[in-house]
This record gives sequence, C-alpha cells and structure tokens, in this order.
Amino acid sequence: MFENIKYFFDSRKYKKLIFCQKWLLMSGMLLLLLLFYNFYKDVLILLGTNEYFYSLSYKF
Repeated sequence: MFENIKYFFDSRKYKKLIFCQKWLLMSGMLLLLLLFYNFYKDVLILLGTNEYFYSLSYKF
C-alpha cells in the first residue's frame, strides 16, 4: 500500500519534471531564435550599410 502511494507521488513528480523540461526546452529554443535573429539582423544591417556605402562611393 505504501509503495503504491510512493509510486503515485513519484510518477506525479516525474510528470512535473517532464513538463518543466518541455517548457525549459521551448523557452530555450525561443531565446536562441531571438538571439540569432538579432545577431543576423545586425549582420544584415551591416552588410546593407556596407553595400550602401559602396554604392555611394561608386557614384562619387
């Protein structure tokens, strides 16, 4: 009887852990995506400004 109760609580804890892991994984992936997006946005802006400056220098 006690083992059943113990198993029940352990399974609940385990489910909670899986739930937390899923949320951590999801939030981690979202954070990584945001970081990469910001990084690549900056890189693209830099590339764009470089091309813009090159085009200006070619005009002059």
